[in-house]
Amino acid sequence: MKRISLAMIITIAALLGLVAYAYAQAGASVVVSPATQSVEMGQPAQVAIRINNVTGLYGAEVHIHFDPTVLKVASVTSGDLLDPAHSSVISHHDNTAGTIDYAVTLLAPAPAVSGSGTLFTVRFDTLKDGSSAVDITNAILVNSEGAQIPATVSDGQVSVTLPPEIPEAGTLALLASGLAGLAVFARRKWGK
Repeated sequence: MKRISLAMIITIAALLGLVAYAYAQAGASVVVSPATQSVEMGQPAQVAIRINNVTGLYGAEVHIHFDPTVLKVASVTSGDLLDPAHSSVISHHDNTAGTIDYAVTLLAPAPAVSGSGTLFTVRFDTLKDGSSAVDITNAILVNSEGAQIPATVSDGQVSVTLPPEIPEAGTLALLASGLAGLAVFARRKWGK
């Protein structure tokens, strides 16, 4: 009887430990920040891929899709969450397919990371007016043992607008000559 009770206690303790670990990881998320933004065509758009509320992060792999007719990747820069001096990064983007693939792992003996921070930042050139989702199609977070850390994902949106219209030089010249004509007319009328 004592043997069964001890086995049950050990089993329950192990299950509670797994539940506590899963609960601690339940808050982890991979998000596009800002979630929405609007920029004028010709101006760059920048998004950060952030990991929030993670415990024991040792590596991450993130895949993104965007509309390549609206946006074009200009650069992908590692963030501050996993120390670039103690990690290995593989980054690839395809502006024809509209994809970004980013993978990073810490290198031993670097300790795992807990908390929140920027995994990487993408700077986009804007190509035309319109809207492009910045969708995280897959995100995998792992601890130092290679076990996956559960995380939710939140996508983003970039809207590109046309800049305000600037009158053409001919329009400005026509406006200037009209104002000059009004000034001459007013001088003649009130000058007499």
